[in-house]
Amino acid sequence: MSAVTVWEIAIKRAIGKLSAPDGLAAVLERSGFIEAPVTAADAERAGGLEAIHPRSVDVCLVAQAARLRAVVVTRDTVFARYGMETVLA
Repeated sequence: MSAVTVWEIAIKRAIGKLSAPDGLAAVLERSGFIEAPVTAADAERAGGLEAIHPRSVDVCLVAQAARLRAVVVTRDTVFARYGMETVLA
């Protein structure tokens, strides 16, 4: 589980667009998810990506997923435009 995903959930929870439990990081850890932290290399790569997606949170997720060769699970079809492997949720 990307730390960026937890960040995004926290943002959406704060503005009332999503319901999530308090202590989400701990809940995910107890559920067996392994945290994938954001690195300086992810941040540098995100800064150099084309601005296809307007949200810096999502661009950071693209950079991290590229480094990890990870699949992005999302309902946002913009991710595919970065050449990412995606699974539509």
